[in-house]
Amino acid sequence: MSLTNGQLMVGLTFNPGNNQEVTDCKQSFANEIDRMLEVHNFSGGEEKKRLAKVAVEKIQEAQMAAVKAITWDDAVLETSPFR
Repeated sequence: MSLTNGQLMVGLTFNPGNNQEVTDCKQSFANEIDRMLEVHNFSGGEEKKRLAKVAVEKIQEAQMAAVKAITWDDAVLETSPFR
């Protein structure tokens, strides 16, 4: 099975913990990236293309923060030497 550009951009296959919640989260963001790539590539003028590109960048940022929130372990802070 070949991956969509959105799936590639969120690193869908990178999930070392094999966490289904992470996979589901990444797939949701991948779907929105694919939608914005369609907007960018097949509709509108230059401003619409620019806005779609900005949206893709922000979706990628949000996806990374969401995965971090899903996988975060508060115990890490308790053992940090920087506390």
